[in-house]
Amino acid sequence: MSKTSKLALHSVVVIAAVVGLAAPGRGQSAASRITWSPTTGPALFDYGGVSSASQEFTLANPGGPPSGALTIDVLGSPTFTMTVDGCIGSNLTSHQSCRVIVEYAPAASCQRDWAVLRATGKKGATVASIDLTGTSPDVNTTLTSAAAAGATNLMVKNVSDICAGQTIVVGDASNVDARTVVSIGLPTTVGTPIALTLPLTHAHAVGESAVFITP
Repeated sequence: MSKTSKLALHSVVVIAAVVGLAAPGRGQSAASRITWSPTTGPALFDYGGVSSASQEFTLANPGGPPSGALTIDVLGSPTFTMTVDGCIGSNLTSHQSCRVIVEYAPAASCQRDWAVLRATGKKGATVASIDLTGTSPDVNTTLTSAAAAGATNLMVKNVSDICAGQTIVVGDASNVDARTVVSIGLPTTVGTPIALTLPLTHAHAVGESAVFITP
C-alpha cells in the first residue's frame, strides 16, 4: 500500500470515529476569537498512530480583546503531557501569540486516547480549547492466504498488538477493502485468522498489504 493511500485511509477511519464519539470539550468558544493551531479537524488535533510524538501549538489573538493572564492545562488522558509552556501568565492582546508543546505517548495498544488543551484567562474563563487525540501505531502485515471476493475471513502473517474492533485495510490502489475486525484466532504456522464484519468487495492475493488501524 502506498504511503499516500495509507494516510488517506487512516484519515477516513479517524474522522468516522470522531463523528461517532462524544469527545470531551469539543469546539472552541464561539464568543472568543483566540484560537489554537494547527488543527486536523474542527477544534481537533489528531496525532495519528504513533509510538510517541511532540507537537507545537500556537495560541493566537488575531484582533480580539485581550485574553487576560493565561493559564494552560492539558485535561484528560495522562498520555498527553505539556513539555513546554510558553503561554503561562501571558496577556495576549491583538495580533499577539504564544506557543506550547504537548507530547503524546500512548500507553496501550488498540486504544484511542483523548485530552483537551485549554487556555483560561480572565477570572478563569476558557478563552480557547482544542481536543487532542491519538492511538498506538498502525500494525502492518501481509496476507498469507488468498481471499476471494465475498470472503469474511482473512489469514495474515503473525503480528502482535492487534485487537477485535480495529479496522483492517487490505490491498492497494483500486482493490482496497476496509473492514472491522470481529475476532482474531490463535496464530498458526500459516498465519493468524481474522474474522470480518462484512464480506470483501475485492479478491486479494497472498502477499498483499494488510494494515490494522485503531479507530
